[in-house]
Amino acid sequence: MSETADFDLVIKNVQVVRPNHNSTPRLDLGIKNGKFAHIAPEINPELANDIMSIGIGACKSWEHIYRHIKFFLLLKLLPPC
Repeated sequence: MSETADFDLVIKNVQVVRPNHNSTPRLDLGIKNGKFAHIAPEINPELANDIMSIGIGACKSWEHIYRHIKFFLLLKLLPPC
């Protein structure tokens, strides 16, 4: 992890569905300030404060992934008590 990370979170190996694209490639997502900052086939995990690897069959549903990411980002964005 670098001292000034480019991303708050990198999510590895996500099957990405995009409008106007016929394929659904597995890509990495770089998240910064709660927004997608970078989408690429490979993002160096050293550029992130935290990393999550999805993998094939790792989660029960996309809703499960969404809840997990939403909760994770909420914890990261809340000020410390």
